[in-house]
Amino acid sequence: MNCYIVRSRLEKMAAGEIGGVLRSQIQEHFRSCPGCLKEYQAMKQALEMMEQEPQEAEKRSFSPVWRQRIRQRAVREELRRRSFFSVFKANTLVPALGVLVVFAVLGVFSVLIRFTPKVVIKPSIEGYSPLMSSTIGIPLIAKLTGGKTPQKVVYHWTAEYGRFLSWGGEVTELGTDIRIQENEVYWSIDAKEISEFTSFDIHLQVEAFKTGKTITRTSLSLEKDEEGFFVVRK
Repeated sequence: MNCYIVRSRLEKMAAGEIGGVLRSQIQEHFRSCPGCLKEYQAMKQALEMMEQEPQEAEKRSFSPVWRQRIRQRAVREELRRRSFFSVFKANTLVPALGVLVVFAVLGVFSVLIRFTPKVVIKPSIEGYSPLMSSTIGIPLIAKLTGGKTPQKVVYHWTAEYGRFLSWGGEVTELGTDIRIQENEVYWSIDAKEISEFTSFDIHLQVEAFKTGKTITRTSLSLEKDEEGFFVVRK
């Protein structure tokens, strides 16, 4: 199990919503990856702090918005802890300077967030059935915004379930883990395939063409409704 897959599940892992074999696999990954373990611990601490606030506990729902709030809380707490610790350890006689340094770091951090490239996945339709829909799948368009990005990028798509297709006059099956330069792809599922998934995610990483470095990433959640349609989860 790689870091990308593990980190996409850290919020649910921190909330105790993952068990069995999957939980064991993630814990095994932690033993060899201190980076993922550290992010998980920060995520769990942030979640515990938010659950202590009644107004937050009432709204708890693992929607993308809630997951993002947990992640932002974890980052802020880690940044605050590190900044104060390093400043006061270096010179305990100038706490005022320490406060200024922390605010400066937070200011830079806010600027970086504002100007960091972001990508969103825009589905052209909200639902798809391999038996009833007239299209070959759900068209997914990657939209890059903000920041400075290289002229050439690669879109790295990963599907936890189903597969990707391209359409250029004829259907071409691409697979479940693909890298393409076009910003549009179709997600689909074989009508004969029996689904054990009620919900799953599609992941997207935008990478620099020359270096392969990840520029930004995002995910899109799908779920199967009672009528057999695969719909985009809000």
